[in-house]
Amino acid sequence: MSAFNADTYPVEHKYIIIGAKKDLKHVALSSMVEFVLENEFLNYLQSRTVDAIIIHSLSSLPFYLIKRIPPRIKVVWIAWGYDIYSMPVPYPFVKIKLFHKLTKRLVSSEKKNNLWEKFHRAVSFLKHRKEIEAAIHRVDYFSGVLPPEYDLINKNSFFKAKSIDFNYFPLNSDRTKENISQPYCSSYDILVGNSGDPTNNHLDVYNLLRERGINRKVYSFLSYGGTQKYRDTITDSGHELFGSNFHPITDFLPYSEFESVIQRCGNVIMGHERQQAIGNVNTALWLGCNVFLSDTSVAFNYYKSRGFSVFSIQQDLTKEALDKPLPDSLRVDNRNLILKYFSPEACLEKVKAIYKELEQG
Repeated sequence: MSAFNADTYPVEHKYIIIGAKKDLKHVALSSMVEFVLENEFLNYLQSRTVDAIIIHSLSSLPFYLIKRIPPRIKVVWIAWGYDIYSMPVPYPFVKIKLFHKLTKRLVSSEKKNNLWEKFHRAVSFLKHRKEIEAAIHRVDYFSGVLPPEYDLINKNSFFKAKSIDFNYFPLNSDRTKENISQPYCSSYDILVGNSGDPTNNHLDVYNLLRERGINRKVYSFLSYGGTQKYRDTITDSGHELFGSNFHPITDFLPYSEFESVIQRCGNVIMGHERQQAIGNVNTALWLGCNVFLSDTSVAFNYYKSRGFSVFSIQQDLTKEALDKPLPDSLRVDNRNLILKYFSPEACLEKVKAIYKELEQG
């Protein structure tokens, strides 16, 4: 890339895909996108003026390549979540208890059938441990999806990167000051989770709803994540517990349809312990939903520390709470906080700050 200037943006971006050239289903190819073979990547860097490499999730580059990036080039790691909570397998960089009681039992039963695979991964990690640690040591700057994730990964002795703050965002987002008076959610059905991944702790949330006498329409997005066996188990459990009130969504939806589901679900419950589903949570907060998070989770503590009105699954999830809309004053406060931290304007300011840091660092 060319020299950075955070005010005038004379920055040339190249998007590099490691591997042979091929057609991509969800990416429109242009002159900004290049395919580079793995064994040619270092030569590619040497033959061009590159000031910084931004790694979008750690799996974007093999570990051995990261540690061999020339020292003159700044390395920025934008974590997605799985690359700190699930990588490297089976000893991730950030160690937290991901699963609640029922989900842990279900996941453990699946893992018993993969003992050989688990053993193989453990041996592979031990074999490549020094290489992995050297790759992370090479990273100059790090951003999680939420700022507290820096403190979590910084507990690793081989991690030395400086903290930056970045969020992905659509430039055409409707979360703007001009739309501050958009309509709020229209009914009070329930949305549980954002995917078919076990980190949603679906079974624990479903059973808690039943234990607390809550029986209304329950939606769950199960179009991706996890194994097919896990998603089938969750679907069967949902039908068993809620009958015709259970609505699993197993297809990918256009954004407008996705948002209309949340419009119907004035109660959004995310049972994760790790940072996850932040886009869904922000959409729910913008739409004025009651948002319930695990009070031991990374997200709950982040949102509460920033002044958002969110609720605890463990303490606040009751039939009475689900029947009550969030007061308008708190809905407005949540919208203003979304504008402050996650609007396109706020996110562009974060990009400017990153450019300045790379220019001066």
